[in-house]
Amino acid sequence: MNQSYLLLRPAKTEEVSPNAQIGLLSSFLNIGKRHLWDYLTLKEPEYLSLEIASINQKTHFYLAGSSSLRKYFLSQTLSQYPKTLVSEEALDPLYRVVKGKKTALAVLDLA
Repeated sequence: MNQSYLLLRPAKTEEVSPNAQIGLLSSFLNIGKRHLWDYLTLKEPEYLSLEIASINQKTHFYLAGSSSLRKYFLSQTLSQYPKTLVSEEALDPLYRVVKGKKTALAVLDLA
């Protein structure tokens, strides 16, 4: 499965209400749900991971997920945050962070 890594850079001058973040995250609720037919046909699950990393005391927002969801994610993100700059990374950007260092991770499940 092809993966896509996107770096999101929100504009510093952009002020958006918390409802924009709620709207963005709620649009991703049905991505990971699989039906019986998906299991029977051995279809690979679609996934999306929003990652927040502190690298050299700067906060970075990354999206990791299936390449097939790239356009969907970009359209949803830019509709809520139109001034956000998006750039694509070739490799997983967190490899350079965890390489030989102590790392703390957490997982949040959206319900």
